[in-house]
Amino acid sequence: MNTQNMNAVQQSVNSAPGSGRFAGPGLRLASAALAVTGRVGDLASLYNPFAHGWDLHWRATPGAEFYEVQTNPNPAVATQWAAAGNAEGTRTVLLATAPAQRPWVRVRAVGAAGPGAWSDPIQVSARVAHWRSAA
Repeated sequence: MNTQNMNAVQQSVNSAPGSGRFAGPGLRLASAALAVTGRVGDLASLYNPFAHGWDLHWRATPGAEFYEVQTNPNPAVATQWAAAGNAEGTRTVLLATAPAQRPWVRVRAVGAAGPGAWSDPIQVSARVAHWRSAA
């Protein structure tokens, strides 16, 4: 490519509206928002007596910017799912609102292109997490 053509290509890239991503003479690539690929998997919980709630954790989902968490006392009633907060990573603490309460939980990844599918719901564990101090 000669210098004149190189300058024309550079000018086209510099003057293009939007992202300016270039795919050849007179062509620009669209800025595609990353879609969440797959759904949250390996959702698990343990009761954390120090946090007075459950430590929730799950496997990372490609394309996720953050995760939405919902709870439900009875997953058979679809209208009872309620927002419990968002998590930036693959862990969060779900605070207990009543000592004997063991709600059901589901999580979904949200990316630039919108939310993914909900995880399979789990009922939070009655198992208590135990920590050993370093000796």
